[in-house]
Amino acid sequence: MRLEPTSEEKFAFALLITELGVSVDSGLEQRAPGQVDALLTYPNGDQSVVEVTILCDPRETELWRLLQKRGNKWHLEGSQLWWTVGLHPKTPLKQFNQYFREAFALHEQYGAIHPDVYLPRHVVASSPALQWFEKHQLNIFGHEDVTDDPRYKGRHSGTVNVTSEGRSGAVGNPEIVPRWLSEQAGTAGSQIRKKLDKLAASGITEQHLYLLVDYSAPSYDFTWIVGDEEEMPTEEPLVGSASHLWLVSTFSRTYLRWSAGSGWSRRELST
Repeated sequence: MRLEPTSEEKFAFALLITELGVSVDSGLEQRAPGQVDALLTYPNGDQSVVEVTILCDPRETELWRLLQKRGNKWHLEGSQLWWTVGLHPKTPLKQFNQYFREAFALHEQYGAIHPDVYLPRHVVASSPALQWFEKHQLNIFGHEDVTDDPRYKGRHSGTVNVTSEGRSGAVGNPEIVPRWLSEQAGTAGSQIRKKLDKLAASGITEQHLYLLVDYSAPSYDFTWIVGDEEEMPTEEPLVGSASHLWLVSTFSRTYLRWSAGSGWSRRELST
């Protein structure tokens, strides 16, 4: 039995307090094991319940925490592109910090902005940074659709979006978000299904499921759409009796919100 909320729960509660104007009682599980993560009370006395969970590969949790401290973003001075790179869970960030500028600059100089475009071997042989990237099998993607729009900081020139392993690739259909949630809600024993079952067991009508979505979540498409800041799904997710969904990315300043009455919306994080 936990004595206090996790860091993820504290972050979630702060957002719910700001957005909904509720007070939060997060001590239910201390009083009776198996209860929901928190009871929310509106100023008029109405109540709702919330379950909080993080979607990630448990092996990558520590890397996620380290990347979160930097907002998953590094900067490459003078670059004309924006970048993504995926790190393996055991990649030493100290060495990444030491080598990334030289490695990315050389990739840009020689036009090797996708993994299927290779640098000349003599260039790799003369660069400790490139040799380190090769040793750790780090795939670099350069993107030319740069913007200076302050809403899309991940796409500013020189921004390096550093993710966990295998999270670089093409962006897919935004409907992957409700479709994946519906699939998981219908799968007995899944992480989503367990949370939905706890909400339903509360007996309270208004039920909030809050998902903190890490780069190591189910698929790159799903993860990127949640934090993309532009894309938004339209299909209705089939999530049992849950009335509200909150999908908050670990790498974006916007989040997705869905309710049974209002559908999908994308909002700026206020915490």
